[in-house]
Formats: sequence, structure tokens, C-alpha cells
Amino acid sequence: MKVIYAKGTQEEIATSLYGQIEHRETLDYFMDFPRRVLGGIVGNNLLGNMGLFALKKLTGLISSKYNKNDLVFWKTYSELLGLDYSVVSKSLSYPDMLLYLVGKSGYFISGMPQIFLGCSSLAVKKGSGILHGRNLDFYGGKYWTRDHALIVIKPKDKIGSITLSADGLLLPGLTSINEEGIAVSLHVLFTREVSLSGEPVLGIVSDIMGTCRSIAEVRSLLENKKTAGGWGILVTDGKTGECSVFEMNSKGMSEFKVTENKFSYANMAHTPDKKADEFVPAYIWVQNNFYRKKRMDDMLSSMWFGVDHIKMFKILGDFYDVGMKRDLYAGCTVANSNTISSASFSFADDRIAVADGTTPSTAGDIYDYSISELFAGKTEPLRVIKPDAPHSEVMETYTLSGCDHSETHNYEELVSIMSGLKNMKQDEYAFPLFLSVSYAKLGEYAKALEFADETLGQKLDHYREGTVLMMRAMLMDISGRRGEAMREYEHILKEYRYPCLTRKSLKYYSAPCGQRDIDRIELNWFMSFVLLL
Repeated sequence: MKVIYAKGTQEEIATSLYGQIEHRETLDYFMDFPRRVLGGIVGNNLLGNMGLFALKKLTGLISSKYNKNDLVFWKTYSELLGLDYSVVSKSLSYPDMLLYLVGKSGYFISGMPQIFLGCSSLAVKKGSGILHGRNLDFYGGKYWTRDHALIVIKPKDKIGSITLSADGLLLPGLTSINEEGIAVSLHVLFTREVSLSGEPVLGIVSDIMGTCRSIAEVRSLLENKKTAGGWGILVTDGKTGECSVFEMNSKGMSEFKVTENKFSYANMAHTPDKKADEFVPAYIWVQNNFYRKKRMDDMLSSMWFGVDHIKMFKILGDFYDVGMKRDLYAGCTVANSNTISSASFSFADDRIAVADGTTPSTAGDIYDYSISELFAGKTEPLRVIKPDAPHSEVMETYTLSGCDHSETHNYEELVSIMSGLKNMKQDEYAFPLFLSVSYAKLGEYAKALEFADETLGQKLDHYREGTVLMMRAMLMDISGRRGEAMREYEHILKEYRYPCLTRKSLKYYSAPCGQRDIDRIELNWFMSFVLLL
């Protein structure tokens, strides 16, 4: 695990951080976010480039409100990186732009199905203190997990902080703890209340790290803030054991005060007004978060008396799918293909532990550090703990395929990869499912139907079963088997009463499924499932 230490003025910290960069892949990936991710919406043709230009302009409306307390650092760092500050500030604001686009459209945009950004967090009260565990689920598993870095900063004009990020990518408040014991993990919330007049969230959480000594000060900082999209900010105070979730959108902030001894958070609103503003663009999003939260709660209930900052990784690295009732590499699991970094903080014990595995991060060695020693500039770990489970070639191949496919959309290549994975591990429903979708995209409907049937043989939970049945009916329909397809639609209407499946059944019962409908079936690696857009 690489540790970067920088102190002084904002200019000195920027210069020191730049001088310690060894690998720029993740940093460059993050700064190239619009082309790699937003470009998936609009394509690479002339019209697509015009659309991307417009998106950049709109993002500029959000980035213009980025935290001015960090302005000197980012202007200095941008110059050192050889980038224009306006480009960097937009990159810091693109996560807000993604949530703005989804909030405005009310559904997931075709070509950008990886918008799901999961994340799982835990808070466990121990004596007068509190443990804070965190998985960051985000794009870039191909890069980020290879460039892990703990970045320790000691600014002259702010509170010092430690952030788990990637080499050269300083994002205080993403997964962080400051010298006063305030720990933060940032989560996505989907909301209808979005606005280009809101602030970028990364600037807000950076301010928390640099200025707040208590949850009361966090509350005071956030009470007049409004964000462009929906966000949940889990905050713990290691000195007092307090814990709150601050949920934000363009209408402002709402606080959920955690009173129980153990708490898990997985991207669904807890405060009444943010629940009212929340929307569900796909039921699988709810199911995935519910299953991950239930698994975390179940594990906490069985072990919370004995949990510590190291045992926390047994939960963060768990592969059990509650719906399927078994361990899966590709499923609705706490650790998943988008888990790019994992950390556990215990301020009362003066400890921070971080996992340095690839695909997911929890599969690697755990590095145990002293918080006070890190702030003193001592960068060696106290110990390194080997993971319980060996690294999985299956999981790594699956994760990397998602990163590559989100950029190439090469279904012939994906057929080859998923065929290999299916042969390596027979009990994963996602591999035949992804094969079915890939063959459907290639127009090979007989093979697509064959693998849809194989997927159904994996004893799926009720919603996933209904969705695959719908996909199979669509494939029958486009293959000229209209009568069989209509009987399937009738069956789904009767037995699988989920809004998204009901809409699709009624639509295709009235008019046959066409190639355009097949083209709108999208794969999602985070949830290991399909979206019927």
C-alpha cells in the first residue's frame, strides 16, 4: 500500500503530491471521466461530440461553485499535471452531472448503464468510540485497485486528514478521517430534486474534512448547502461515538441521527423528506441495496460484540447473495466487481486499516496503520494481514471485462470472455445471463434463448427470475414465436407484479418486440444483472 504524506501551504501540498506520483493511470482515468463515461451516452460521431460539448458546458455550471477553500491547491495541481483548471474542476463535478442527468430523465440512460455507484458503509459503537467501515464501489476497477494510496495531508490553514484514494488523486471526504476523529464516507442517492445551481459534493465533503471538529460543526456547515444531485454523507465522530447520515439534494440537507449501536448504509434514503424525493429507476437497484444492507446487518448482529477494525473486513469482503442464498462472485453482494477501495477507521484505538487487493479491493492484504503516526509522517504499517480467501482469477476477469466493455461495447469479445468464465465456474448465474444478452445483441437469438434457459436453471430469486423470463419472451417474440411470447407475457403479468415488468409485458402484449427493444437491454457489472431500458 502506497502512503503519500504532504504538509504545508496548499501550493506546497500540491507540489509534494505531484512529486510523489508513480502511476497516473487512475488519476488520468478520473480526469478523462467525460470521454470515457459520459461519452457513452452520446457516441463518438459528430452529433455525439456536439452532445458531449454541451454536457461539458452544463457541468461547468456546477463546477463553477466548487469549494473555494481548495482553489489554490487545485489551480496549482492542475498546472503541475499539465491540465487546464477548468477541465479538472469539471472532472471533480462529473459525478454530480451524472446524477443530475438521471434525476432529470427519470430513468437510466441507454449507453450509460454503469451509472449505479454502490458503496457500503458500517458504523459500530464500541465503548465511547465508534468503528467506521467502508467499501467504495465506483468505476475504474481496472485502474484504481492497482494504484491504491493513502494520502495524508497536514495543511497550514486546515485540519489534517487521511484519505483512501489512488496515486495522485486527492479527494478528501470520499473515504476519509481527519485529525479530530471525524470520518466520512460518501454515497449516491437517486433523487428527482436535482439542479445545476447546486454545489459539487466533492467540494463539500472536502470542507468537512478540513474544517469540522464535531458532528455539530458538520451540521452547521451543511444546513445551508444544496447539491446538484442526490448524496448521502455518513459521518462518525471517533471521540464521542456519535453517528449521523446527512442526506442532500437540490432542496437542501436532512439529517438522520443514528441511535443504535450498529448501523449499515447502502444508498437508500433514511430521512422522510429525502425518501419522498427519491425515485427508483430500476427495481434491481432497490433489491441490490436491500440484499447488501440485510447481509451487513445479519453479520453485525452475529459478531458486533467482537468486531474490531480488522474483523470489519469479514463484512466488507463478503460474497453472500441473500436472494440466491449462496456465495457468488457475480451477484448482489457486499464485495463486488465495483469495490475499488475498502477501509476501516477506529479513532479511539488510533487505527486505520485498508485493503490493497485487486478486483475487489477486499481480496488483498490488509494494512494496519496508526492514525497518529501517519499524521506524524511515519508511513510504515504496524502489520500486514493476509486475506482469508485467495485471489480469484474468475473475479478479476469478470471485473476487467466490465471496465473494458463499458468503453468498447464489443459483444463478440464479451462472448469469448463469458464463455471462459462459465466454464471456470458453473454456479454463477451472471455468466450465462451475460452470454444470452451478448448473443441477442449480435442477432443470434437461438443461442441467446439457450443461455437464457440456462440462467433460469440457476434458481434465481423472484424478481431476477421474472426479468430473465421477460427477456426470454422478448427473444421468442423477435424470433417469430409470437404465440409463445404472448403466453409468457401473460404469465409474467400474473406472477411477477413488479412495475418495470408489468409495463414491459403490457407493451409487448400489445405490439411485438423489435430489434430496438433488444438493443435497449443493457448489462450492469455492479449488480451483475440486466437493465431493460
